[in-house]
Amino acid sequence: MKKRYIQLLLLSLLFLFCGCNDEWKDEQFENFVSFKAPLTIEGVSNIYVRYKGDQKTTFMLPMIVSGSTINDKNMTVQVRVDPDTLKVLNYERFQNREDFYYRELMSQYFSMTPAVHIKAGESTALMPIDFTLKNIDMVDKWVLPLTILDDASNGYKANPRKHYRKALLRIY
Repeated sequence: MKKRYIQLLLLSLLFLFCGCNDEWKDEQFENFVSFKAPLTIEGVSNIYVRYKGDQKTTFMLPMIVSGSTINDKNMTVQVRVDPDTLKVLNYERFQNREDFYYRELMSQYFSMTPAVHIKAGESTALMPIDFTLKNIDMVDKWVLPLTILDDASNGYKANPRKHYRKALLRIY
């Protein structure tokens, strides 16, 4: 009877170890491109820009390529200003109290390149945003709303989660 149990145990161990494969070699999820702009309790990301009058101040916004394997292709990520997200945020947080609303930063106060290049083998890149804040009224709450556009032709996909594909940069 003991021989029978030992044979059954060996047979079950054989099936157990033969069922394994190398699934860790395959991609477990897609490479998504996202901003690294964590939200505060107010629903925006605070950034601190030094005021220099007429001179430019550059803020480097990090971008991340997620995935369980290394990014193996060059990407050109398209970024645009997204006023619709700011409208939704204002209404959801403040309803009809428009005196509390965040205001979209006007294009005269910033400049940025609409495309960010991420090289193969790298999982991060920095997006430069140049600010010239001369004559800005800091009594208003200025926000620069950005979004990553999906573009399959450039070999990337924006992160489908809302707070990763969008950045609401509150200027201080």
